[in-house]
Amino acid sequence: MPESVEVVNVVGSGNLGRELDLDAVLQDIAENSSIENVNRTSQGITVRFSGETGTISLYRSGKYTIMGSDSVEGLHRTNESFLEILIEYGIIDGKNGHSVSVTNYVYSVDLDRDINVTQLDIWLGEEAEYEPEQFPYIVYHPSDINCTMTISASGKCVINTSVGEEAVNRVISKLKQQLDELQM
Repeated sequence: MPESVEVVNVVGSGNLGRELDLDAVLQDIAENSSIENVNRTSQGITVRFSGETGTISLYRSGKYTIMGSDSVEGLHRTNESFLEILIEYGIIDGKNGHSVSVTNYVYSVDLDRDINVTQLDIWLGEEAEYEPEQFPYIVYHPSDINCTMTISASGKCVINTSVGEEAVNRVISKLKQQLDELQM
């Protein structure tokens, strides 16, 4: 991957396979020493572990998301810590069948150049949206790669994708080629 690309967030989801009494779960796990923060929200419970990247949102349905991990490995570590706590308090019987699946990656990229966003918007055509009065960035949806890019005039870019590193490399190469053609 090019040097300027950085993973800033890996999001995953899982399912415990049963409905939960969230108030009882909150009461059970709130005092656990490995948990840095646990809160009840209107939709569920948020849990953050000490020393782990990632925050878990747990819902009554038993489904959960983990966001804020800086790697796939960090996502899986957070999931393991979460499942171990649930087993410890008898909320689930074991880890079998309770894996987490990566659903989204967020990358940050520095294109190492200033961008004339008005010119780039015209060049990208219908694949791009640019409303400078509302949002000072181009929102680019390449038709051949499943991702959304937000591109600033400073050359900073954020890429959201569900397909990972390979797609990021392709979309960056394609964008840089287009920028070279525009002499930007």
